[in-house]
Amino acid sequence: MKSYYLLILMAIIAGSCKDKDGNIEMEAIVAGQQIPIYAKLTTLFGSIPSNDSLSVLILPIDITCPSCRKKILVGFMKHKDHLKTNHYIIIAGNGGKKHIDGYFQEHKLRLPTGIKRLALDTIGLMKNNALFDDEPVIYYGTNQKITAKSRVYPDNVKQQLQSFF
Repeated sequence: MKSYYLLILMAIIAGSCKDKDGNIEMEAIVAGQQIPIYAKLTTLFGSIPSNDSLSVLILPIDITCPSCRKKILVGFMKHKDHLKTNHYIIIAGNGGKKHIDGYFQEHKLRLPTGIKRLALDTIGLMKNNALFDDEPVIYYGTNQKITAKSRVYPDNVKQQLQSFF
């Protein structure tokens, strides 16, 4: 009987962080929210070129499933020195810089410093503005408006990261 419950628990855990069909689904942002979301996303970076296209990846490091978190951290470290000019990353975490660095250290990495397109949200700004749920998300926009977002799941994380990096 214990093995039956263990099997059910494993099935729940395995499916808890998966997209239904593994496809990248773009969600349109309603017109009235495009400029406010842009403003919220860019507050952590200061000045961002306003006429360029923009992609912002938010990694809620404390609640993202371990598989997605690892792939995003490793992918970021691999591409950190040559991120596309218009691509930004926000790592949102409940602790400070040391807490976030602990997740990097789990994978024998170090939290990089001095990267202008990386921001740490340790005060809950992104969460308080409902810019993510339980999974990483990538926002897309242009001309100071965010027009779409896409959620990152284990089934699409590789494809999402190839597109982002």
